Amino acid sequence: MRVLTAVTLLTMVLVPACKPMPSRSGGGTKKCSTSVAKPRITERDDGKTICMGRKAPLTVTLHGTKADPWKSVSVSGGVLKETQGPAVAGAVTTAVYQSDRSGSGTLSASRKAGHFQVTIVVRS
Repeated sequence: MRVLTAVTLLTMVLVPACKPMPSRSGGGTKKCSTSVAKPRITERDDGKTICMGRKAPLTVTLHGTKADPWKSVSVSGGVLKETQGPAVAGAVTTAVYQSDRSGSGTLSASRKAGHFQVTIVVRS
């Protein structure tokens, strides 16, 4: 009986702790596609929600073509600060950011062949 009581109590404590964190920038919860300490984002992450901690680096590397490179890399939401601006070398566009404060924002880029967007959730 004591084991059953202990398991029940642990379940009541641990299960709620696993729920997604509510967004601080208005609107519901964000479920993480992945959660890493130092995200390295590529075009394969398009559409995902990436969770990370504060004061952590985030590198974006997008592979295009020489005729159609990724451009207009931008962030919104105020959770990321640019530390190395978007640079295009051949067909590869790279930018580096640092998470600045808790909340969520969007990182996006575009090219003729399409659009790229990820949601970034920064947790304390």
